[in-house]
Amino acid sequence: MFSFSFSSRQKTVDVQRYIRRLIDLTIPNNSSGDRFENRSNRAIPVALCAWENRVPILSTSTMAVTKDIGDRGVGLILNRPFDAGEVVVGFCSQQATAGEPWFFLGTKRTNFEMGGGFWLLGVELTEFMNEKWGKELEPLVPMAMRLLPQAARPMADPVAV
Repeated sequence: MFSFSFSSRQKTVDVQRYIRRLIDLTIPNNSSGDRFENRSNRAIPVALCAWENRVPILSTSTMAVTKDIGDRGVGLILNRPFDAGEVVVGFCSQQATAGEPWFFLGTKRTNFEMGGGFWLLGVELTEFMNEKWGKELEPLVPMAMRLLPQAARPMADPVAV
């Protein structure tokens, strides 16, 4: 037997009202500032590493998630501030990169605390690095391959243990 509950319906309406307020009063892409292009909201896992003197500083490497992405830059969400002027941002996706890491050189533009222990790092992307910096980027490849879901990662060679 079906029974209609007014209190259940009211709870659903309350949830929708509060979520709608969060959606309406938060800005997915801040349109003010020095942006030259629109940004698209995309949650993509990335590898991040400081770049100094033409080499990656592996001790600074970490994972992040994009908040948004545009033709010239990305907004990255991290669980700590990231202090580097130049950075390497690595992407690796079955669909977009055919499972091969793509690396971009970038310049930090913003780095501010969002709250809850999270930071937003704004990076202006300046160069696609794969063709020119292959040897220097080799240490970042294993980290970038971890961006793929476990099932999509290449199997390790059992002989090369």
